[in-house]
Amino acid sequence: MWSLLEWIDASGRHFHPSERVRLQPWWSVPATVGVLLLGAGISLWLLPQRRRLIRRFADHFANGKRPPVDKVEPARSGLTKL
Repeated sequence: MWSLLEWIDASGRHFHPSERVRLQPWWSVPATVGVLLLGAGISLWLLPQRRRLIRRFADHFANGKRPPVDKVEPARSGLTKL
C-alpha cells in the first residue's frame, strides 16, 4: 500500500519534497507470529517421540521441580584415624 509523505513545518511551509512511501500492512506482524508458531508446531509434530518431549517440557514447569543435582562427596583430608 502506498502513501504520500509530506514534510511540512508548523508554519505550513514544505521544507522537503513530498514522496511516496510503501507502508507495512496491518496484518504483517500477526501473520509473522502465526507462521512462526505454525513452523514450531510442525517441527515438534515431526520429531520422534514428540509426546514424550512435550510432556517432559510441560512437567518441568508444572511441577516446579528442579533437575536432579549430582551428590558431591565431601572432601577428604589426608589424615587417617588409627
